[in-house]
Amino acid sequence: ATPLELARLMHACMSVSCHAPDLFTACVLQNREQAMSMDPSGLSAAAFAFGQCLEVAEVEHLRYLRKIFRHVRLASVASLPLFLPREIVSLLRTYARWQITFECSHLRKVADRMIATRAQFDIQSSVAGLQALATLLQRNAVRSVSSASSAGYAAILE
Repeated sequence: ATPLELARLMHACMSVSCHAPDLFTACVLQNREQAMSMDPSGLSAAAFAFGQCLEVAEVEHLRYLRKIFRHVRLASVASLPLFLPREIVSLLRTYARWQITFECSHLRKVADRMIATRAQFDIQSSVAGLQALATLLQRNAVRSVSSASSAGYAAILE
C-alpha cells in the first residue's frame, strides 16, 4: 500500500475508534520504508493525508502518527535539495496546521532551502511559507520554555 492508502486506512479505522495496534504498527513500518524513496510532492501529500488522521485520532493513536510524521520529516529533510517552493510550503503548512513537531535543526535546513530557491518563490508562496515557518519556530520556542520550566520545577521539588 502507498502512504496515501495507508493514511486512508488509518483514518477509516481511527474514525470508528478502532484499536488495532498490529495494524497501526504495520502502517508505521510500511510508511517508514516507503518514505525514504518518495519524491518531494509525495512526501508533502503524505504529510497532509496523515495530518487528516489527527482530526479523528484518539490519544491511543497519537504515538503511531508521531512516528509517521517523524519518518516523513526525516525523509523530507534528507531530500530537501529536490524540494521546489510549492512542496516546501505544503510541508511546512501541514506541520504548522496540525501542530506537528518539526525540530529546530530541521527547520533551519528548510529555511536554508527556502533561501537557496528564493528566486522561484512567488509573493503568495513566500508569505505562506514564512508564516508556517514562523508558526513552527514559535511553537518550538514555547515547547522549549515549557520544558525548561518543568525541569526547573522538578529541581525545586527535589
